Amino acid sequence: MRRSQNDIVLTVTESNPANYDFGFNRNLRVTVNRVGESRQPVLIVDNVMRDPKSLIEFAANEVTFRAAWTPQGGYPGVRADAPREYAGGLLAHLGDAIAATFFTPMPVVPTEANCLLSIVTRRPQQLTNQQRIPHFDTPDPMRIAFLHYLCDESFGGTAFYRHKKTGLDAVRPDQEAEYCRIRDEELKLAPPPRSFITSDAADYEQTANIDARFNRLIVYRSQHLHSGSIPQDMNFSADPRTGRLTATVFITYRTA
Repeated sequence: MRRSQNDIVLTVTESNPANYDFGFNRNLRVTVNRVGESRQPVLIVDNVMRDPKSLIEFAANEVTFRAAWTPQGGYPGVRADAPREYAGGLLAHLGDAIAATFFTPMPVVPTEANCLLSIVTRRPQQLTNQQRIPHFDTPDPMRIAFLHYLCDESFGGTAFYRHKKTGLDAVRPDQEAEYCRIRDEELKLAPPPRSFITSDAADYEQTANIDARFNRLIVYRSQHLHSGSIPQDMNFSADPRTGRLTATVFITYRTA
């Protein structure tokens, strides 16, 4: 794997919502990783929230989780809306680093955000074929994914992949139709094992694996091929206090 790193240090202002503390630590150190042959950026920020347990308690007390999967695939668990204050704080505190890493020298502004709390609850034997291979969220290069771990390293992490036949580790709009055609042919000819994907997948090469860590945030383009690294013996609890809880924010940008 080709990979390089450099650090960006951000100074942020504090916030204090009325019922829950969604504030961020004053000094955030952002590590920039370049992953795979296309050198896709992946950011890692540790100890991002001042009180991450406050977001866990919000998930346990204030929202209703619903199944997020479909017969075709989708997220292998349950989801609920995350608080807007949390998403707004992320954007305010990391916006400069996102623009510098993913879009320089093009000036951009955020136009749309979708923020979710998610818990993996589907066991390996319950997965569809689509859930057993890497995926991309959208081919749009202007959409950025923020994934915040509200669980510890025993819940796996996130891995990034290159599709062996096409050589792609990120799927652009002009590549989407051909990539999906080849992917679907491979799934029909040789369905993947009845488990979450591992590093030795038949049709994909793992280019990076980032461990979960409590209060760790990773940021990447939504077009980047990725998958959760899910331990087969995980508890799969739907309880936000004991399960694989994450917060995910998808932000779409446009040129300024």
